[in-house]
Amino acid sequence: MEDLVYLYAHVDVLLIIFCRIIAAVLFLPIIEESRIPKLATSGLCLCLAITVFMVTDLGQIYYEPTLISYTILLLKETLVGLIIGFVLKIYFQIYQFIGSLWSTQGGLGMSMALDPVGGVQTPVLGRFYNLCLCAIFVLSGGYHWFIKTLIDTFTLIPINKGVFGTHLVTGIIDTVGNYLLISFELAMPVLGLLILIDFGLGILARTVPQMNMFVIGIPLKVIVLFALLIVTVGLVPRFNTIIIDNMVNTIMNLIQGMRPL
Repeated sequence: MEDLVYLYAHVDVLLIIFCRIIAAVLFLPIIEESRIPKLATSGLCLCLAITVFMVTDLGQIYYEPTLISYTILLLKETLVGLIIGFVLKIYFQIYQFIGSLWSTQGGLGMSMALDPVGGVQTPVLGRFYNLCLCAIFVLSGGYHWFIKTLIDTFTLIPINKGVFGTHLVTGIIDTVGNYLLISFELAMPVLGLLILIDFGLGILARTVPQMNMFVIGIPLKVIVLFALLIVTVGLVPRFNTIIIDNMVNTIMNLIQGMRPL
């Protein structure tokens, strides 16, 4: 009973915690991909917020007792959660980008599937590999790590003490650059061979102009693409490990960048 009274007396702090948590949790793949009701998601975030409030030493929280000051504080804590969720989201989009490169170059540019999250058409290959990454993230306990890290942020980045400076901006720019770098590194083994096939077909078209390269080239590239996918299927767990490791390191670096000096 005393805990409930204490919680009710500090409902303003609970709302601050809730804003940081829900801003990050909404980017989780299982939350975005599934048809979990928004009310259930909000209830989960509220339970996590109560847990953080009860078990974490939040220290003294200072802010001016005005509506504007409190609103700014809520926005700051929401921004902390959004930054963490943004990193999670962008790394889970790597396979979408790779699938787009492979599909376009391999003659499968028209093979699109509806992405229920964004409501846009996405390559089937990227969608398939993205679901594999989500499955490995769940089965390897990635959600446990994410929730633990999210709770630890209240110790590493105390409420109303987050630093949003040049280090954070540099970290976000590096995250986008790392996203593109990893995407091209993982896509190049297949993409490079498909480009070589196009190069060879171009030489063949100049040598034997009577041949219809559209009739030969597209089926050939589709066959080669699927053959390469079969050959490289054993590398998918390794690719997933690279993506998840980089995601973890990036999130921890950004958290360190937001820590007070």
